[in-house]
Amino acid sequence: MFKRALSTALLLATITASAPPSALAARTNGATYDLVCIWNDTDSTVNFSYRGNADSEWQDVALEPGDWKGIYWNDTRSFHAVTVEYDSDTSDDVDWDQDDIYPIDARTTNCEKSGSDYSFSPLFGDYISLSED
Repeated sequence: MFKRALSTALLLATITASAPPSALAARTNGATYDLVCIWNDTDSTVNFSYRGNADSEWQDVALEPGDWKGIYWNDTRSFHAVTVEYDSDTSDDVDWDQDDIYPIDARTTNCEKSGSDYSFSPLFGDYISLSED
């Protein structure tokens, strides 16, 4: 019995060691993403735009109260911020603010399970702010 268990263990070790590195990485690491999650903790819809770098197009988002938006890309090991531009005044006036927010490495694109969390929150009066949780 001991010889069979030892033989099985050696066989498994040989198979694992001879597997291509990419197969081992896929089995042990899985896909990773750079993920930023933005939550709306206000009572109003928050309109904002974001882009990944100065060369990319602005993407517009209308984020309902209590909802979240996940911004992600395949993890290429190139760290960069996401620029967010938003109207910080929830009244009829407009007051645009711009912030850089930073992703984390994640194994999912689901913000309820992972991600670098930021949220729009009431500040004072009709004003909101974007801050890291």
